[in-house]
Amino acid sequence: MKVLIVSLFALFMSVSSCKKNKSGDSQNPGDVAIKTKVLATGLSHVWEVVYGPDKQLWITERSGKISRVNPETGAVTALHTIAEVVSKGEGGLLGMTLNPDFEANPWVYVVYDYGSNYKGKVVRFTYSNGTLNSPLVILDQIPAASIHNGSRLLITADKKLLITAR
Repeated sequence: MKVLIVSLFALFMSVSSCKKNKSGDSQNPGDVAIKTKVLATGLSHVWEVVYGPDKQLWITERSGKISRVNPETGAVTALHTIAEVVSKGEGGLLGMTLNPDFEANPWVYVVYDYGSNYKGKVVRFTYSNGTLNSPLVILDQIPAASIHNGSRLLITADKKLLITAR
């Protein structure tokens, strides 16, 4: 699998520059070039890509790996592999989010599937010295499945952790 960066700036400019004329009709700004760039290869089933405060791309692979990708060089730095992850069908290590106040509290939240009875859990890790440690289970025993399975995490402005689940 390849990790691509798409020039969303061009897409944003296209959408944001659509203006309405006096009659209320939209004016098309014309063709917009969208550029892509292969950053890294050799990754397997990348699920989540988060742009971190360190200007790195933090990624999860369904097999249980969490890494950072340098968008300038494409260098992949492994941070942690969660051994209990079971990647069955569409499941495995799925969503991830970083604490909005990462500098003060360098917490990384992930959601993944595990076990023979296939359940999901949300776990918070602490990032320090280039690795993830001190796992803390936030929520456990989330029903999971091997098909149509997926989870995402989001921290809201009022600091609530939200999870989507199958």
